[in-house]
Amino acid sequence: MKTITNERFVKTRHFISTSTSVAGLVMLIVSTVTAFSPKIEASPLPLLIAGVILSVIGLSITNRFFQPPIPHEALSKALRGLGKEAHLYHYWLPARHVLICKHGIFTLTTYSQPTTVYFEKDKWHTTDSLPKRLQRAISQNSLGDPIREARNEAKKTQEWLRRHLQRDDITVQPIIVFLNPKANVYADNPIIPATHADKRKPSLKAYIREQSNPTLAEDEIEQLETALGIPSEQ
Repeated sequence: MKTITNERFVKTRHFISTSTSVAGLVMLIVSTVTAFSPKIEASPLPLLIAGVILSVIGLSITNRFFQPPIPHEALSKALRGLGKEAHLYHYWLPARHVLICKHGIFTLTTYSQPTTVYFEKDKWHTTDSLPKRLQRAISQNSLGDPIREARNEAKKTQEWLRRHLQRDDITVQPIIVFLNPKANVYADNPIIPATHADKRKPSLKAYIREQSNPTLAEDEIEQLETALGIPSEQ
């Protein structure tokens, strides 16, 4: 399998998350010192607000892209062995992770939280307690709506591919993937496949191998990578 990661994207997100987190922490410290220093008459409130905002931004980016298991690393490991004709793209297309292989074209919408989730047709719910949900909401690490997010990623990617490859028959299938080995997924005929990254059922790799959908020819993949500006040496 050929794995193509947008290293510039990864490095930029890492820089932004680190710099905003550090800047936010510094502002919080300065605002605290200002509040308790009788010699400083300036209000600490603007620094406090700015510090909180920057800290939340940094934490949100960290949770989305760098919280272990790191999404692009975990997916590359989980899908190893799919075959040399498979192409896995990280952070190049409208969806963060896109797999093109002989079984079809898939967007992989990932979640790193160690949670238990039940999917039934077009509904889903988690067994997390209310305090746990509030904690994740505050830390910008909530699940959001996996079904809607996966559907949107697939739709945007499908539109992008149809436009750039000038083919109206391209179909992109969304898959929800839980990366954390402590996560538990229970799926009863879900409208969008929900899987584990590892070998536990429902398994991502096992599900993909069961599919037989139209895919892209090699020359179309080359055209795709040219459009994305992917260096040929990758």
